[in-house]
Amino acid sequence: MSETQIERIRKALASGTLQIVDTPLLTVIERGELPRNIWRLFAEQRYLASRNFELLLEAGVKKSRTEGYEQLAEALEGNLADERGVDEQGNKHPFGSHEQWRRDYYNALGITNDMLSRAQLRDGTKHYDDTLQQLIEEDAFAISGGLLLLELSIPKEFERIRKGRDTTFRDEFVILSSDDQEQRARKKKASRYINDHIAHDAASHYPDLENAVITYAREPLQVAHVIQGIQRIADAKEVFYRKLGEFLMK
Repeated sequence: MSETQIERIRKALASGTLQIVDTPLLTVIERGELPRNIWRLFAEQRYLASRNFELLLEAGVKKSRTEGYEQLAEALEGNLADERGVDEQGNKHPFGSHEQWRRDYYNALGITNDMLSRAQLRDGTKHYDDTLQQLIEEDAFAISGGLLLLELSIPKEFERIRKGRDTTFRDEFVILSSDDQEQRARKKKASRYINDHIAHDAASHYPDLENAVITYAREPLQVAHVIQGIQRIADAKEVFYRKLGEFLMK
């Protein structure tokens, strides 16, 4: 891949990240201005928007391997294993899966599994969910482009959410000097879902995936497909936050 092609991809990633992260709803959340009951509605929709992420990873692994891009398949496979709490030896650790971390986070917010199961997709959430399902049907490069943007943007998105979480739900997440050992352990467990994504995605998943994409996306059409995947996720996530903001802040 030429330097120009790499820069085209990185430019699309930078633009897509800004499109996702620089939204009025995230600004209100970060400032701690969203009431707790409205915050919970936001969290429910954010959960629904994330449901097909593993399916997108699975599709990326399968298509990368089928199309002969083994390094790309391995990068996505490592991400998928991390999501599921599977270590390098193939051992599954249920309490290390992101699904378990997500449950701990939502429980601390006061959102039960039953509440999540009954939550209905808002228009923007459905649009985002539909986009992910459509992207699953595309080739390895388009899927990898979408995943590249998610791995780059989620730490920035979650950093804004973390600040709002710690302001709005201070007693549930912020470890205080007065907390006993049990309280500290509970808050640490509740915080891990957001905090680990901030630390881990940008430092590990994103560079591994970018290196693999750069290795294989050499032809203009392949680069175009990567950028198309990036833009589809950027547009869909922007719609998600815009429409949800219109609903929650009306």
